[in-house]
Amino acid sequence: MKMRSLVVSGKGKLKAIGEMLAKNGTYAADVIPPAYSCDRERLVVITATLKSNMPDSFRRFCQELSKDKAQNVALIVDGNETDAKMVADWIKSAGANVIDEILYFPVKGLFAGFSKTLTAEETTMVNAWYENVIKNLA
Repeated sequence: MKMRSLVVSGKGKLKAIGEMLAKNGTYAADVIPPAYSCDRERLVVITATLKSNMPDSFRRFCQELSKDKAQNVALIVDGNETDAKMVADWIKSAGANVIDEILYFPVKGLFAGFSKTLTAEETTMVNAWYENVIKNLA
């Protein structure tokens, strides 16, 4: 399946998730905006630290995710439901389908943002979510 894993976060754990999911695709995880534009991707997974004042480049990227660029978009977020809905609405307005099952992955703690290693439990959680997303696309 043609897929992309894109990350917009400075947190090591979220970058690790992006890299882990990219191994299911054909290339490494990229940042937003990506070095190479999305082109007829079956699935784009966006892993992001969300806040109400997201960078304008991120908003523009999401608002340009038409069906020609991405058929489906799945979200893994470190943030709240309100901000996740805002991002989902941006993507839907461009025409791409947003997968209903958003994975909320809060990165908390004084040094949690620096850790680049996922625990076995976190890896299992992300993999189970991803497998469910893929199963529902079939």
